[in-house]
Amino acid sequence: MSLFHLIALLQNYEPLRGVTERLSRGERQTIVDLPEAARPAITAAVAAAHGRRTIVITSRRDRADAVAAALADYLPASIAVERWTPPDALPYEQLPHDTEASIGRVQILDRLLSAPDDAAVLVTPVQALLQLLSPPEAFLAQIREVRTGRRLDIQHFLDWAASVGYQQHPMVQEPGTIARRGGIVDIFPPGSEQPVRIDFFGDEVESIRHFDPHTQRSTERLARIRLAPPVEVPVWRLPEISEDLRRVPTSGLRSEVADEWHRLIEQARQGIVPASVDLFSGYLVPGESTLIDYLPSSALVVIDQPGSVRLALEQTGHQAAELERTFIESGELPAGLARPFASAGGAFRRLAAFATLAIGPAGERDDGAVALDRISDPPLFGGRITDLVADLRGRLEQGWRVAIATDQVDRITDILEEHDIFPRREKPPRSQRRSRRGRWRYDPRT
Repeated sequence: MSLFHLIALLQNYEPLRGVTERLSRGERQTIVDLPEAARPAITAAVAAAHGRRTIVITSRRDRADAVAAALADYLPASIAVERWTPPDALPYEQLPHDTEASIGRVQILDRLLSAPDDAAVLVTPVQALLQLLSPPEAFLAQIREVRTGRRLDIQHFLDWAASVGYQQHPMVQEPGTIARRGGIVDIFPPGSEQPVRIDFFGDEVESIRHFDPHTQRSTERLARIRLAPPVEVPVWRLPEISEDLRRVPTSGLRSEVADEWHRLIEQARQGIVPASVDLFSGYLVPGESTLIDYLPSSALVVIDQPGSVRLALEQTGHQAAELERTFIESGELPAGLARPFASAGGAFRRLAAFATLAIGPAGERDDGAVALDRISDPPLFGGRITDLVADLRGRLEQGWRVAIATDQVDRITDILEEHDIFPRREKPPRSQRRSRRGRWRYDPRT
């Protein structure tokens, strides 16, 4: 569904234009009393006017999914809507590392650094601001660019891949894996639709090709390939932190847990990424680097329901503290482990450096809050066509301009025309269309 034509109308609404202008000067703005249905539209209008990177922070994962889907309907296809998915595990839960989700996060980090002036919108639940990540400069330092005709020591290349988290496999079929057969190295980097085959002639890169992992046939020749780490934490520091882990007291652990803990330390010493690598984030990322560090200074921060966002952060902190206490008391976790997540207070203090728009109910009003009085909840008809027609006729007689977004364009058009209301169908320009499940949708408007 494409509703991007509504954005220009909202941007010309005087109170909202004032909000946008003040945000462009780096000020903090709050919009209150805004109907739930209007929040994605207002967010999209402000993000499009901003013209640079926007991050939308929500209280929950399901809320982030809903907001991202709605923004994609309102924004033109030229503005990408991305979704950051934080780890499923709460701090200290020690769930297995999700490689696929991790690679998705790495792709976003890479785009944030390589295209800081991009106008894309990133939607994330607030828990993501507590996730510790590789510092941007360390992340960039581990990116490798391989070019045809250049010299590259195969063993050094394989050592680098292992140190940053690529898993050695007999055959490469999934992102984050690497394989070697003689003078051929296959690797599946983040952001690539297909794996890459690098042919060496001695220490010289003879060719680089995309290939189909199922048929093993080459699909495209490349002059160069950019390879990022497949993990968002600096796992190349595992050998370095193994001594710090060894000094953590283990006297309170059950015997079998102590044995497993020492095995994990030995794996870290060898540079082997443990299944629950997030548990060691406090050692791998001592400076509490988070997603906030990857945002360009020109970014716009939109906080959806600030009160709910703060409550979600507090709850996450309480849950983490309770898990840590329970695991220590049961002998499943050593006491004194470095905290594997950032502080909530620190996250909010650092967000204050950005132009920020808070969108919340009246109870979250602050100085300078703006109420967009002419925006209200739409009427609900629940299938009552007669009431719908009567409402439309009344609004048209009062001079309203009405836009109807529907999956049943033909049926609604026929019904309205039977009542002498003749909507105009508009199809967006091809450059502005956004595909959803292979169909173009458009709206009849009067």
